[in-house]
Amino acid sequence: MFDKFVKLYNGVKMPILGFGTDYLSGDMAYEAVISAIKAGYRAIDTAAIYKNENDIGRAIKKCIDDGIVKREELFIITKSHWFFPGYEETLNSFEQSLKKLGLDYIDLFLLHHPFCEWPSWRKDIAYSWRAMEELYNNKKTRAIGISNFRWPYFDVVFNSGKILPMVHQVELHPQYKNKEAVEPCLERNIKIMAWSPLNKGKVLEDKTVKSLALKYSKTPAQIALRWNIQSGNALVVKSCNIDRINSNYQIWNFELSDEDMKKLNSIKPCYNGIRLDEAVLVGDLSKSRYFSILENYINRTYSKNFKLFGVIPFFKIIRKNANEVVYYLFNIPICKAKIKYYNQAIWSENG
Repeated sequence: MFDKFVKLYNGVKMPILGFGTDYLSGDMAYEAVISAIKAGYRAIDTAAIYKNENDIGRAIKKCIDDGIVKREELFIITKSHWFFPGYEETLNSFEQSLKKLGLDYIDLFLLHHPFCEWPSWRKDIAYSWRAMEELYNNKKTRAIGISNFRWPYFDVVFNSGKILPMVHQVELHPQYKNKEAVEPCLERNIKIMAWSPLNKGKVLEDKTVKSLALKYSKTPAQIALRWNIQSGNALVVKSCNIDRINSNYQIWNFELSDEDMKKLNSIKPCYNGIRLDEAVLVGDLSKSRYFSILENYINRTYSKNFKLFGVIPFFKIIRKNANEVVYYLFNIPICKAKIKYYNQAIWSENG
């Protein structure tokens, strides 16, 4: 019988296999999370920028109220807002997530992104991580971590902070080993958690994965997920299909041989990758090779509101797409502006 939990370096037990929720929203997110919990998943992964924390909170409450699971049996993961770097901004992002999820505490809170496209990224990481440490020390979250980091962004967290991350969540699957992000963490006893463990379905078409699926009488997805677990990683896998949600959880009754693990380790790279080393730090972010991933989040709407005497709304700024900001006076549009890069520390998310 395989252990379904891993112990983080601070002693907290975390489920190895979690359920991911990016791009799930509304009733789809609600139903998917309920189905996942019924299937056996106990770790649920979300983020402020996914804009589904309210829906996931409803699903969690439903499962607890119906006696399917107890709160202490769940391991809820969320992340600071991608566009809110800074000390106060990170604290505020946490409180908003906590409220939307309807919880008293978070099990794992991650710094979602190293802000590498911001000119002030070193300061932003340092101040954001200071807030993460404060949340952990105040026992508002049981563990803290990072997501999508590598050098030189690691350097700020590792050397300016007093507490090392407990978890690092990165893209990781048989077609992308992501050594630059993984190895510095393993050296420091930081647990790796894989996102996109199926490479958005691409890994399911790999001939090695498909042949091993036939050999073990498993699905290609189960082979790929098992590879991550036997590589020593935790992971989150997403689906809105009930059959696949159940199937993806059924990976505990078999083990890949050492020889077959070597075959999977030798698969040719093919990744969606957030290549932070190739990001444009200053200037037009669209020149970055990972803009196609970032734009899915950037194209969501963010706003900042101003009030007279803290009561009467009179001025509003809305960023409606990746490179346009509209200014409103008493809800009348008065000006449009183009932006070159996304220094968005001032924005708050609609909804």
